[in-house]
Amino acid sequence: MPEDKYVNTVFGEAVESGINTLTFKEINMGMSLFDKKAMLVQRLSWYRWPLQLIADGDKIQFGLCTSDSFSAVTAEERSIIHLHTVALIDYGVAANCVRIDEPIDDDFTSLKGNGLLIAPKPLFVFVKSQSAALVGVASVRIQFIFIDMKSDEYLELLESRQFFG
Repeated sequence: MPEDKYVNTVFGEAVESGINTLTFKEINMGMSLFDKKAMLVQRLSWYRWPLQLIADGDKIQFGLCTSDSFSAVTAEERSIIHLHTVALIDYGVAANCVRIDEPIDDDFTSLKGNGLLIAPKPLFVFVKSQSAALVGVASVRIQFIFIDMKSDEYLELLESRQFFG
């Protein structure tokens, strides 16, 4: 399979349309389903969200997906490619806190094939907060290479994310 010589980078961001609302934003890769190209994602870098987690149980969920038609963010949802959950859990006195360094990097180069193989279209960033004081924002920098695929390989890739289901 011919592939890119150098890594490509694209940025995507989803901003909740309202507090505690599941929101999607499509990343336009400038290609159609008929191009039969896949993205071999090597790294996702997630950046700061201006969300205030202030009470025990407050959380934000964010990630990448291939559909904007699901209503509950669960690990069982097949269209979710990658999911993060950040939650506030109180431990004793109110002075306790946890420091979050950013970006949060997800490196997929140790996977077989040197990355996570996904279809470039449709591709969405999603964000959903729970009991938060402000709207959530999910910002991601994706580093990847394009790979040409045969028709049957590409169809199998699409079906693996329940594209036709």
